Amino acid sequence: MGLGLIKGCGVVTVEDPNVQVEQMPVVHGTREIVVTTCHTPVGDVSEKLDMTITPPNPWRTEYMIKDVSDYELVKFILEDTVYQPNYKLFLWWDRHLGDDGIVRTSCGYTPFQDLLIRFMGYHL
Repeated sequence: MGLGLIKGCGVVTVEDPNVQVEQMPVVHGTREIVVTTCHTPVGDVSEKLDMTITPPNPWRTEYMIKDVSDYELVKFILEDTVYQPNYKLFLWWDRHLGDDGIVRTSCGYTPFQDLLIRFMGYHL
């Protein structure tokens, strides 16, 4: 009693139908940097992730919002995002764990957290 398996599982599928995402790995010495560029109808924004810093991996070294002109591009991405419920994986895990554990889920970051963590960063 008191011991069981806990499995985290998402229950939504997230899509940006009008945003094309391009990722390019770049090696700088011992560092592997992944440059992600989002191409939108209103322009492009990019970010850089350092895949060699642990923990946490990856480490965001450059955010998509670099100056005021990037806000409109990120606003387009956020407004273009479509969330669809998807319970298949959750139900599969729930069925297979049975009485040996529980499946938990979350809804991700709040919109403000998402803006700070993924797009803008916070600087003191």
